[in-house]
Amino acid sequence: MTTSTSRNGLTSVILSTELVNALGTLSVQASGFDKTRIQNGIASFAITGGAVDLDRIKVEIIHSGGLTLRAGNTEVNLTDLVITNLNF
Repeated sequence: MTTSTSRNGLTSVILSTELVNALGTLSVQASGFDKTRIQNGIASFAITGGAVDLDRIKVEIIHSGGLTLRAGNTEVNLTDLVITNLNF
């Protein structure tokens, strides 16, 4: 197995119109925390690590920060975001 790691960069996720509209309908505000930013409908997460298995073409990317969803007095934090194709 050959692996490679990354400890910098960003992953950008386009928030779908459907998601943005649903959050608006429910009066839910989304914001980023730590190094996560949301701008023009795109959430950018800082990459803190990960691994690539070049023999089996498997990838895992680990991020810091996350999203906060807030409505009224209720707040939910989405953290420890990992992108992977390990079960592909």
